[in-house]
Amino acid sequence: MQIFTNITSLIAAVGAVVGHDVIDEQAGLSEYQTDMLNYHNVHRWNHTSESLSWSPKLEAAAKRTAHICKLKHDRAGQNLAGAMRRDDVGPTVSNMWYNNEFSNYDRSPNAASEPTKPGKVSGHFTQVVWSGSERLGCYTADCRKTPFGFFLTVCNYEPVGNVRGQYKKNVHKAIGYPVLRP
Repeated sequence: MQIFTNITSLIAAVGAVVGHDVIDEQAGLSEYQTDMLNYHNVHRWNHTSESLSWSPKLEAAAKRTAHICKLKHDRAGQNLAGAMRRDDVGPTVSNMWYNNEFSNYDRSPNAASEPTKPGKVSGHFTQVVWSGSERLGCYTADCRKTPFGFFLTVCNYEPVGNVRGQYKKNVHKAIGYPVLRP
């Protein structure tokens, strides 16, 4: 498996193979929005899921949640992460939510309706690649001056993923495209 350390070369390489285009800032999105979409989509493509599109509505909801500065979910279809700076969020989230949890997902035929290996976490990974999700909105808040003490990133997805009994339909096997390591 080839490992890339540059998102632009990885997205271009994978996108060319699967027929998807790199999302760029000319699409009217900020660098942060573009990075979040690209880092999510490269992993989705590896699991034959379609690209996500940016949702201002989901971003606004993520902003409200992030500014509370508590690592606590307030809706289904939501990933949370703490401790990274806003400019590092794309690669950090990519590593935390995808690379760190990919091997925790149980693909065996006897897997439970929520197929995470015992004692492991895979819900962030499964939400990132969930094929039924179409839209993404994220926000990173500076919570360093609060009891939380870190930056907090919130990403919301619609339609929501991690639906009991729907994993095999929505979390496809990786097809072997390169992965990005920060």
